[in-house]
Amino acid sequence: MSERRDRLKSLKRIKAVQKQRHRMEEWRMVRARAQEADLRAAQEAVLDALNAEHPLHGMFLAGLGNRVGALGRAIEEAGLRSARQGALALEQARRLKVAEKFVREARREVEEEERREAFFDYLDQFAPGDGASLT
Repeated sequence: MSERRDRLKSLKRIKAVQKQRHRMEEWRMVRARAQEADLRAAQEAVLDALNAEHPLHGMFLAGLGNRVGALGRAIEEAGLRSARQGALALEQARRLKVAEKFVREARREVEEEERREAFFDYLDQFAPGDGASLT
């Protein structure tokens, strides 16, 4: 196997790894956004409970207020996590694009080498019979 074919094979493996890493970062980003949405829904439920009219409403007011504050902080942290995951997913997408570019270039080089070899083999058919090669 030629050096260029070995390089192409290696670059294809690198591309596959980058694709898998990109997929993992996307899933992490989706999970972070889903957690943020769940926290927002929980905060809405607590706020609805605060706004409701219940006879024992005053007994739970402090606890519900603390819960709203805790959920607000958790939502803020989840938003930051989601933004970081978005940046990581974007970085992996860039790396994947670079790997794809390298694979395309290596594939082109291999195809060019194969055409050149085929052309020289064709020329060797018409070379003098004394064992001389044109390559």
